[in-house]
Amino acid sequence: MELFPSQTSTLTIENQKRPNLIVYKKDADTGDPISNIVFLVKAADGHSVDEIKTDSIGKAVLSNLLPGVYEISEKSVPTPWLMDAEPQLVTLYANREHSVYFENHKKPILTINKVAELLPPR
Repeated sequence: MELFPSQTSTLTIENQKRPNLIVYKKDADTGDPISNIVFLVKAADGHSVDEIKTDSIGKAVLSNLLPGVYEISEKSVPTPWLMDAEPQLVTLYANREHSVYFENHKKPILTINKVAELLPPR
């Protein structure tokens, strides 16, 4: 900025809002939300940023992040779900929230029924 005698000068500074990261977790078959899933959020350089856990509606929020690239991966899932396959990379931009969606399948169940055949008496 340059100032001159007998003149008014104005400097306008615009702040940018840091982005929020929102992670949603659902059952892959029913679409129902899954709570208590723990996610690890890492920055692109590999350092751990934070761990977040989904609430009763399958949502976890990490607020006030610096713009940049982040990796989101599942750290733990409750029974009866299987871990999701791959971590997801996201790019966060100032003044914008970003949502990420993960789905889990339940572990398969195997039921074996043994049926005894009744034989006539001898």
